Amino acid sequence: MIRKTCFALLIVAVLFAAVSCKTAAIEDDGIKLEGEVHNYKYSIAADGLELTLDVEGNPTTGYQWVLLTDDGKLDESVTLRGSEYKQNKAPEMMVGVGGYFTFDVDFSKDGEFDLQFAYCRSWAPEDNPVYMTLSVKVEGNKITEVSVN
Repeated sequence: MIRKTCFALLIVAVLFAAVSCKTAAIEDDGIKLEGEVHNYKYSIAADGLELTLDVEGNPTTGYQWVLLTDDGKLDESVTLRGSEYKQNKAPEMMVGVGGYFTFDVDFSKDGEFDLQFAYCRSWAPEDNPVYMTLSVKVEGNKITEVSVN
């Protein structure tokens, strides 16, 4: 019994370390934040009320990053301007090359917002998706803080 409890606590500690939170505060030229979540590299740039998230992925595996919403709707103060996928450079005719998913998001008023993203296969909900949450703080008509969990 004690072994099982110790093993469970070890697993929780490892998972917590792997999903640690990273926060960036605003600088003169906006916010720039880079890191990894579940071994997927990401970068965030925010300036004024606009935020861009680039996150590593490979749709040839069937997985893609999606912004999760309630019934297809975001908070009325948040607008997804667009999303796209760009493959990394690769030799001609090479298949299975990964790249980056890009999300452009605008905020229209002050507040604190959580944007949850999932890396998943839409036809296989029983698979364990990878989740990434961006917590965004908007004050005085500009993004002042972004953290990633």
